[in-house]
Amino acid sequence: MSSLFASVLAATFALSGKMETGSAVANEIAASMKWLDGTEVTCSGAMVTVPHIAWSETGDASIVRRVWTNMLESVEARAETKGGDFFGLCQWLLDIRRLREMGPVVAGRWGFYKTLVPLNVSATDYARKTYLSPDDGMLAGKLRKDPCAMMLALYLRLVRGEALERTKKEFFRSVEAKGSRIGPFFRSDEILLETLSQFGREDLAWSIVLRERKPQFAAWLWKSAAGIAADPSRAAFRNVILAPKPDRRLKSMNAELKTPAGVVKSVWRYEGAKWIWEFTVPTSSTASVTLPKSRTTRQYDGGTHRIELDLP
Repeated sequence: MSSLFASVLAATFALSGKMETGSAVANEIAASMKWLDGTEVTCSGAMVTVPHIAWSETGDASIVRRVWTNMLESVEARAETKGGDFFGLCQWLLDIRRLREMGPVVAGRWGFYKTLVPLNVSATDYARKTYLSPDDGMLAGKLRKDPCAMMLALYLRLVRGEALERTKKEFFRSVEAKGSRIGPFFRSDEILLETLSQFGREDLAWSIVLRERKPQFAAWLWKSAAGIAADPSRAAFRNVILAPKPDRRLKSMNAELKTPAGVVKSVWRYEGAKWIWEFTVPTSSTASVTLPKSRTTRQYDGGTHRIELDLP
């Protein structure tokens, strides 16, 4: 697999960008940005994650096609052991869902649905029946107080209803006390920040980023501060996801990312109570734009656009 990973890294590093904010700490983190760290490709979980990142960012489906059979066999082989424990199961679920996104590139609609959709349903059902308490729907046993387990239960949407709300509160309390020191899991720093953002605690995510200054936070800066991300359903940035989550501690943002489709820009600043954002979408692309504090997404065509909002 080493030759595959070499080609993946080469394709992924072909993306280049620059970012400057009004925060020296954020600038220091952004300067360390690598879409993949070369040390990660030997970790458990890399076989599916690495090709998925390279495909979604560059649109190079040849990487996926080369190892599709190996990836699918790896996922199907774990159906018997279900990952071995809760954390192995969560990695298995992540791999299934990433393969589900890549499936249409290789397998076509029938092959994709025939194998991966039922597998995702059965793996999710197994996780809930095995690791959630039948009494209250929260994580059972020692997992209930484990911040990494809570993070994954939230990120993978395993807990629901009242159990979801209670797990969120426990997880937020734990992260407030421990920061990002929540236990080992492949790309856990990125998942932690995405989970906090997903559930409305961007303020806590920003506090961790600016306090701990980890290079691993750089990818989240692009996705959340600049708000630039690839759309897996339209790889190679044919559709750009733009969803900035600004914070006054950054003061301003000026990000530019060179993608296979062209240059994507996200530039914002505060002026008093106003937040002013200008973003540029490549002429051959579209963008799905979600404004701060909003759950509504609007499509934009290529070009440069300007938005002003009143933000506290």
